[in-house]
Amino acid sequence: MRNLRLSVHSAEHSLLRHRFIQRRLELGLSQRALAERLGVVHSFIGKVETGDRRLDVFEFW
Repeated sequence: MRNLRLSVHSAEHSLLRHRFIQRRLELGLSQRALAERLGVVHSFIGKVETGDRRLDVFEFW
């Protein structure tokens, strides 16, 4: 079974990160506005977008 945990350096995570940024921009949201909607600090969004932090859907479960 394939390990579903993605490294911040994997190609899959890079694609996910770029899609995350693209969608935020399509919605016209700043990092701060998106952070408010998700209930996280704005630095979380910045770190996800720069690849310093992995985006994990289970954190929002």
